[in-house]
Amino acid sequence: MKRRFFIKTVIAAIIVLFSFCSIGAFAGNSPEPNSKASIEKNWRGLKKKTRNWKKCTRPKRKIDIHGHFHSPVIFDAIESICGEKAGPGWRLLQMQTPTYMQTFNIEERLAWMDEFGIEKTVFSFPSTYLFMRNEQAQAEERKEIAQFLNDYFAELHQEYPNRAFFMADVAMSVGDMEFSINELYRAVEELGLHGVCIPTNIGGKQLSDPEFDDFFSEAEALGVPVFIHPESPYGMEKMLENYMFAIVGFPADEALMVANFIYSGFMDRHPDLKIILTHLGGSIPYFYARLNASPAAMSLPKPAPEYLKDFYYDNSMGNPEALTFLLDFLGSSDRIFFGTDHPYVNEAEANTIQYMRNTFLTPKERKDIFFRNANDLFGLE
Repeated sequence: MKRRFFIKTVIAAIIVLFSFCSIGAFAGNSPEPNSKASIEKNWRGLKKKTRNWKKCTRPKRKIDIHGHFHSPVIFDAIESICGEKAGPGWRLLQMQTPTYMQTFNIEERLAWMDEFGIEKTVFSFPSTYLFMRNEQAQAEERKEIAQFLNDYFAELHQEYPNRAFFMADVAMSVGDMEFSINELYRAVEELGLHGVCIPTNIGGKQLSDPEFDDFFSEAEALGVPVFIHPESPYGMEKMLENYMFAIVGFPADEALMVANFIYSGFMDRHPDLKIILTHLGGSIPYFYARLNASPAAMSLPKPAPEYLKDFYYDNSMGNPEALTFLLDFLGSSDRIFFGTDHPYVNEAEANTIQYMRNTFLTPKERKDIFFRNANDLFGLE
C-alpha cells in the first residue's frame, strides 16, 4: 500500500471517529466547521471540504535555492568584458514584465522576496552562456566574468549576511579544470560563498568524464553543494523555437547526465559529493525502472535506480503529481528543496508556492522542503 494512500486512509478514519464523538459529547462547545480552531485541529480531514486548510499549512519560513540573480550590474559587466551584447539572453531581457525576467538590485530583490515570505535565497547566475556569443571561443572573457561574479557575490553576502547567499561561478563550461578548481577554492575558502553552480555538460562532454574528476574531488573535499543547472542541451540548435531547448531539452539533458553519472561509476568514485538536481530531477526519476535495462546496470554495486536517492532535488517548475511521486520514490523529504527559478518563469514565486499548497504534504515534509533542508545542507545558520 502506498504511503500517501495509507496516511490519507488513517487520517480520514480518525476524522470520522472524531466527528461522531463531537456530535455526542462536545456539540455545545465545538467550533464552527470552517473556523480557524476547527481547521487547525482537523486540517487533514477538512482539506477536501474547504480551501481554508491552506492557512494552517503555510510555512513561516522559506529558503529559495534556485534563484537567478539578475542585477543590472552583472549585465553591464558582461557587456563591458565581452565588448558586445550577443546571445539570446539579451532578447529575453527585452520581454521583461513585472513578474518575468525582472532585473533587480539586491535591495529590490530582498523586497521582492518579502512579498512571498522568502526569508533567504541561495542565489546563482547559471545563465552566462545566454549573454555571450560563444563561451568556448571567448574563454578568457568567460573566466573574467566568473571572477567578477564571485567577487560581487561575496560583497553582497557581506552586506546582507542573513538573507543573501551565493553559489560560485567557476566557468566550468570553458573546460579549463585548473582554473575552475582554483576559482572554486578561492570562492569558497577566501570569499565565503556557499556552493558552486555548474552546467549539465561541458561543451558537449559529459560531467562523468574522468577528466573532470579532480574538480569534483575538490568540491567533495570542500564539502560544498554542487548545483547543476541545465545549459546548452544536445540538439539545442533544433529546439530554439518556442524556447523548446529549455522546456524539453533541459529535462532530457539532465536525465542524460544522471544516467552517465550512474553507469560510469562516477557516483561510486564520489560517494560524499552533494549534487543538487534542478526541476525535480528533470525527467529521469519518472522513468527510473528503465535504468535497469542497460547492460551497464548489471555490474553496478547496487540497483541503478537506487543511485537516484543519492542526489538532492529542487522543486522548481514542478507540479503536485511530480512532487508526490518523487517523495514516494525517495521515501523521505530530506533531499528536496524549495526553488522558484526566478525570473525565468512568469510569476515564479507565486506559482511554486501555490503548487506546494496544492500538494498533499505532512507538516514535516512542508518544513523540510521550504526551509529545513536548505538550512542544513548549505549551513545557513
